Amino acid sequence: DDHDGPIRDVAYDPDTDSVYTCSNDGTVRVRSAETGDSVATLACPGSDRPMLLSVCVVGGPKSKAVAAGTEDGNVVVWDVSGAGRAVQTLGHPGCVWRVSPVG
Repeated sequence: DDHDGPIRDVAYDPDTDSVYTCSNDGTVRVRSAETGDSVATLACPGSDRPMLLSVCVVGGPKSKAVAAGTEDGNVVVWDVSGAGRAVQTLGHPGCVWRVSPVG
């Protein structure tokens, strides 16, 4: 169970010992850092998924979000705190090469 395109970026979450990878296929894969196995997939909304260029994990053990920058000028944010996977898309005037946590 892997991406359908090259991996563009990697982020590590020490709270869950997970690795997040993003790809041209418009998905973020959540992987076990210990085994490398994919344990979840976060997909961009819609049927025409943009290339994801960067990924980061923000928050702590009780509140966590994953953000990915897209080639079509958006930042997609998944709230991964609970069982649901709420998605928010934030517009940007151009390609988003890097997302990074602040603080």
